[in-house]
Amino acid sequence: MQSYEELVNSDNLYSEQQQKVLFALPMLSGTLSILGSSTVICILLRDGRRKLKRVYHRLLLVYSGIDCVVSFNYALSSLVVPVGTPNTFGALGNWKSCQASGFLLQFAQSLGLYSAFLCVYYLMILRYKVREETIAKRIEPFVHVFGLLSPLLFGILMVVQVRSFCGVVLL
Repeated sequence: MQSYEELVNSDNLYSEQQQKVLFALPMLSGTLSILGSSTVICILLRDGRRKLKRVYHRLLLVYSGIDCVVSFNYALSSLVVPVGTPNTFGALGNWKSCQASGFLLQFAQSLGLYSAFLCVYYLMILRYKVREETIAKRIEPFVHVFGLLSPLLFGILMVVQVRSFCGVVLL
């Protein structure tokens, strides 16, 4: 039996059975998350004229849309990992698919930003009695710009930094 240090320093951290489980679980949870977020989107859009007048419903719609995209990335599991990657069950991708998956993973930061603002939204509405119209006009546009663009800008910055550090073109 190998010691803990030998296992950590080797590429054989998981047995083949464990690798198969680690391959299947994100596919299952990602698919369920896509179904849940799609349901929320359908409910919001079914009565869109009435519901999308509220800031909360618009935030929830964008949040669910981003979650669908990110969950799709998770559902792909290790299929996006380049073929030949040692000890990775189901690796069928290439370098570009791995980069695309990393980009979507970076985009997942938007979920945290929108979750935080949903909490701030309730705080402003319930505790400080700020009117919804005020939030819609003065705050919501900045939330969408910051929530959608900041992960993209950070990702571009990371690509530029990696390119300059490694001296190679990744894209």
